[in-house]
Amino acid sequence: DKAGLGQILATLAGEINREPVNAAMERIDGEFVITPEETGLEINQPQLLEEFMNAIESRQNADINIPVEVTEPEFTEKAFKDSTQLIGSFYTSIAGSEAGRNKNLDTASGKINDYVVYPDEIFSTNWCFGEMTPDNGYRMAPFIVGGELTNGMGGGVCQVSSTLYMALLYAEVEIVERQNHSQKVGYADYGFDSTLAGDYIDLKFKNDTGHP
Repeated sequence: DKAGLGQILATLAGEINREPVNAAMERIDGEFVITPEETGLEINQPQLLEEFMNAIESRQNADINIPVEVTEPEFTEKAFKDSTQLIGSFYTSIAGSEAGRNKNLDTASGKINDYVVYPDEIFSTNWCFGEMTPDNGYRMAPFIVGGELTNGMGGGVCQVSSTLYMALLYAEVEIVERQNHSQKVGYADYGFDSTLAGDYIDLKFKNDTGHP
């Protein structure tokens, strides 16, 4: 039963196959800590099925070596060891912010902290921040709409995107999309802020450094 045998081998492959895992990096107490990559494994199921069928048709005892191919991750530990230089930084003050706004700043910062952007990848701040909902860690706080200050879910996260934008300028990476607020904000100078709105106003940049 070739089809039945194929299903058994597919189950076997499911137990052995594993995807390769890229090396990773995070910053702990000012130091870059690298987690090494992991190679992947993949059974060559057509070849294995053919070897089983040949053994069965020969009516002889047979040893069958499972043909397993090693798959390499795209980014190894070496790629990260070349990426441990700080290339851009910036800070803004949260003095005077109320509790809901501070919670939003903390939540949004946590979403992008330790996020690895790979070479030629385009980073979307909106996507990384996620939905502005209580379940996602956000609270009601003041934000600017049409030049007016009002309350809304996730108010204040634009300070995180603006701080990130300034750090990106110092890092000299390619800015793909960015828009300023409709009025000056207190935490950034004219022209150095970056607003967000729904899924139609975003801060995006491209990693054109050649390194993660």
